[in-house]
Amino acid sequence: MEKDLKSIKVNIFYDEELKKITGKKCEEVIVSENLNFIQLLNFIFSSYPEIPKRFIPGTLGFLLNGKEPKENDILKNDDKIEILVLKIEDIRKRIEFQLREIINYYQIDATFEEIKEMVFNENGQEDFNKLIGLFVSKINSGNLDEINEVLKFVNAVWNYFPHKSLKGLSPIEKLNR
Repeated sequence: MEKDLKSIKVNIFYDEELKKITGKKCEEVIVSENLNFIQLLNFIFSSYPEIPKRFIPGTLGFLLNGKEPKENDILKNDDKIEILVLKIEDIRKRIEFQLREIINYYQIDATFEEIKEMVFNENGQEDFNKLIGLFVSKINSGNLDEINEVLKFVNAVWNYFPHKSLKGLSPIEKLNR
C-alpha cells in the first residue's frame, strides 16, 4: 500500500534586492512533504531565473527558521525561509575567518595579510598557482574532499578580494558591474 504524500506550507521571504526581481517581499508555497531545502531552492530559481543569473554562488545567504540550512534539511509545515543578498564585506569576513583557521590548522607559511597582499599584487595565473601551492604542499592527506575544501577558500580569497590589476576591485565585483 502506497503512502499518500501530504502537502506542506512553506513561507519564503526575500530581501529588498530580491524583491525587485520577485515582485514580492514574501510568498507562501505549497510543496510535498519530504522536500529538502536544495530542491525548494531549485524550484525558486526555476520560478525566478533572474536570481541565479544575477547572483553567482556565494553571494546569496539563506536562513531556514533563523538558522543556516544544510543541503539535505527536510522542510516541515510552516517553515520560514529567508533569502538575502550578502554584502561583499560580509562575504570577505567569512572567507577571512575560515582561511585564518586553515592557515593555523595546516601551519601555512604565510599570514592572511600576506596572502591578501599576494592576491592584490598578482600578475596572472602563475601567481594563482603559487598561492594554491602554498596550501597543497602543507596538506598531508590523500583525502581529495579535504583538499577541495581547503582550495575552495583559497579560490574564494582570489575571487572576493581586491586585485590591483582590476583597479582595486575583486573579480566578483568586476563581474557584477
